[in-house]
Amino acid sequence: MSALRRLLGDLLYWAGLIAGTGAIVIHLFTLTVLTPGRLTQQAHQLLSASVVQRAIADSLANALQPIASAQGVQLTSSETLAAVHSALSSPLVQSDFLGAMTTAQDRLLGKTSAPVVIGGPAFTQAIAASLASVDPSVAHVVAGEDLAVTVPGADVPNLGFIATNAPRTEHTLTDIALLALVLALVLHNDRRKLLARIGTWLVGCSIAEVALFWFLPKVILPHVGFSWAQFAAVVLTMTGAATVTFFLELFAAGAAAIALARGAKALV
Repeated sequence: MSALRRLLGDLLYWAGLIAGTGAIVIHLFTLTVLTPGRLTQQAHQLLSASVVQRAIADSLANALQPIASAQGVQLTSSETLAAVHSALSSPLVQSDFLGAMTTAQDRLLGKTSAPVVIGGPAFTQAIAASLASVDPSVAHVVAGEDLAVTVPGADVPNLGFIATNAPRTEHTLTDIALLALVLALVLHNDRRKLLARIGTWLVGCSIAEVALFWFLPKVILPHVGFSWAQFAAVVLTMTGAATVTFFLELFAAGAAAIALARGAKALV
């Protein structure tokens, strides 16, 4: 009977951990990239990120290359980046970027398939003004164009299905985890050890959260060959602050469980 109780307790423990981990992951993404308006809120910070500016400069270089070549001019990457940096200081261009981030958020949530671009008269004139000191002839031609370039996140994955079902799934997994872990503690014949394992899991999840919002965007994603990965690296770094409270709650709950398991002489 004792062996059966231990087996059932262990099975319920693992079921609770799997469901709980799923709920934690969903909650983290709900706090960050799946929050409506999150990218719009972070637009100004994103705009100042060098990886975003470089990506816009790369797209701009492709758009300007035929124009410059027709004038017999070869624009350098530093000149293009300087033009982008100058243009992005314009309030009108910043407003256009804000709209682009709204589109990117809608793409992420599956609300639209529209391309994520920045462009229009304000952007075109700002680029032309910046290029005037490089080559007036190129600047003159550019001023008559209607530039539109893609920005990082133009191919962000469509997470619409996940975003729509995340709240319900999170609640369901949380209920399953709580029920399974409580039953595991009731049935298991070594409750102190099981409680310590639950506490260790919670502390481990809090540490994994740090890895998700620090190690992943700073070490892994910058080397992934998709534009959304570079974009995600910036977003995860900037939105990580929204998860600090949750991280502390997980860590505190885990530490409390470990302390209780070690301090209690018996759990009946």
